[in-house]
Amino acid sequence: MKLGFVIYTYNRINDAKINMEIIRTIWSKESDLSDIKIVHSYNGKKEWYKGKYLEDILLRSTNPGHFQGAADLIDRGFVEITKKYPDLDYIVILASDCWLTDPKKVLPVLNKMKSGGFKVATSVWGEEGSKLKDKGMATDFFILDARWAIRYKLLPLNYKEFSDKNRDVLWYMGVVLMVEKLALLRFTEAVYREEPSINKLKKNILEKLCLITERDPIYSEQDKYGGWCLKHYYPEIGLLTRHNPYEKREDVKKLDFKMDAPTFNHFISSEDLSDYVSGEVQKPSKAL
Repeated sequence: MKLGFVIYTYNRINDAKINMEIIRTIWSKESDLSDIKIVHSYNGKKEWYKGKYLEDILLRSTNPGHFQGAADLIDRGFVEITKKYPDLDYIVILASDCWLTDPKKVLPVLNKMKSGGFKVATSVWGEEGSKLKDKGMATDFFILDARWAIRYKLLPLNYKEFSDKNRDVLWYMGVVLMVEKLALLRFTEAVYREEPSINKLKKNILEKLCLITERDPIYSEQDKYGGWCLKHYYPEIGLLTRHNPYEKREDVKKLDFKMDAPTFNHFISSEDLSDYVSGEVQKPSKAL
């Protein structure tokens, strides 16, 4: 199985480095995977990340803002990895802080996609009981059938184009264009391109979408204002997504994950991780 990764980053440089270390150190040992490719799509400042680390290709761009920035990074990474490596079977797209620590827990998802004819694997971006159509699909970690995604134009998301075209409607409804909802729309369009039938559209979507239920629910706790918060710790799939490095280190210990790699070793052993995230004014505090 030929696998590629797109890692996208703004200022979580150390997260991105450890992500690449995991892929090169842990994932590369899997006999089912051959010659893993990594494209790193980056829109932070050049002084934060001066050159390539373990990626095959480093893409630099400017940051237009949080939502469009994430969408643009995904788009650029996808376009580049499919252009340079057109023979890939699957592409895993990861936000830099999303670490897949155990390939043996993810390979069953890839094998299920292959045997079941699924074209996208993702999770519902919401709390327990949420509907995919209401919340959209997770874009911090999702998997694509590379050839299908190219053929039926799953990506690019083209966030700015959609936002500009529909600005009056978005403003009228008082909503922000979410990347997760736009990704679901693009998936729906790709499914329709393959078989342009409104009557069969829902059925076809369900037949091509592999839900990663090991991550359900993505949002599981409420803050003091009643808002839903990300869970960040998903041991069933070996996924760690926490932002605070001190808290993330505790998750690593709970998961009993070990690896010998420079950035990871510093992350595990250092007493001071205040500069872990580049350019942050408010430094991360230690976990209680």
